[in-house]
Order: sequence, then structure tokens, then C-alpha cells
Amino acid sequence: MPRLLLILLCTLPGLLAAQVYTWRDAEGVTHFSDQPPADGKARRIEIPPPNVRHVPKAERAPAAPAAPAPRTSPTAFGGYRSLAIVAPAHDSALTANDGNVTVRCTIDPPLQAGRGHQLRIRLDGRPVAQVSGCEATLENLDRGEHDLQVEALDGRGQVLLRSEPVHFTLHRHSRLFRRSRARGKL
Repeated sequence: MPRLLLILLCTLPGLLAAQVYTWRDAEGVTHFSDQPPADGKARRIEIPPPNVRHVPKAERAPAAPAAPAPRTSPTAFGGYRSLAIVAPAHDSALTANDGNVTVRCTIDPPLQAGRGHQLRIRLDGRPVAQVSGCEATLENLDRGEHDLQVEALDGRGQVLLRSEPVHFTLHRHSRLFRRSRARGKL
């Protein structure tokens, strides 16, 4: 019995491969079928195997290693207890066809801008903006995966506190899509 089952399993793919025939009838209408007509005047169509593309799983590029937060007393760094990114959310997917992403964070106690303190936004390990508030818009980002981090800086530009990194994916339509949509083709 196992030998018969093995033979059946080996021949099954051949049995499942369908044949396609084409012919024209007396009125000139072209027909396609898996059965040839009774008169046998049909041409068998050879169907090549389907194109299969195996896409390797995207590997996430390692983020630039963040230096540990400096170990100083609370009074030395303005008394900040926490700094966190609230938008975009960690592991979120955003759609922004213009590539603009709004970054929002919270800092406790509030940022001491009067003492020259600022926030530096790092995107994919590189500094991209320095702001004096907890909201900023990053413009024209490329589509794909990004890592975001915010640092609190003192008046000399020294890092006082770092947020945990946030990973997000940005989706944008291609220029081709936008162009065809503008022409009314979509």
C-alpha cells in the first residue's frame, strides 16, 4: 500500500497539469478550452510554468549604536526624568506621499529652553533637526524603514538624556503613480 501511495503522489502533478486548446468555429469565433472540439481541429497551446520570484526576507539594517545616556546627577542635567517619542508609534507604518513625518515627544519636566536646552532629532543614527519644542516635522523622507531618537541637549550641546529609539515604516506612492493619478488615469 505505501508503494502505491508513493507512485500516486509522484504522478499527481502530471495529472493536474491542464491542457489548453484553441480553435475557430464556422463563424470565426476563437475558443479556448481544456477539451478539444469533436472534429479534432484544435491547436494545443503550450503553457510555460508560471514565473515565480522568491524575494528574500528584508533584513533590517543595524541601527547606529546609541551611546548610553551620561551618568550624571539630576541637577547636572536640568532635572529631566524622562524623554519619550509619542509619535510616530514604535513599529508603526505611516503613509505620507509628501514624505513629511511629524515627530512628537514628551519630556518631564518641560524643556528648559531659557537655559539654552534643545532637543536634537536623530533619524537612522544621523542628526536631522534641532528644535526647542516637543514637536517637529521632518520633510521629504524616503520611503522605507527608519529609526528615530530624540536627545535633550544642554546649552553647550552636551547630551543630557536620550529617548528610546522608535522604529517606523514610511509608505509613499511612486512618482509614476502620482503622475498617472494627476492625469486622471487612476
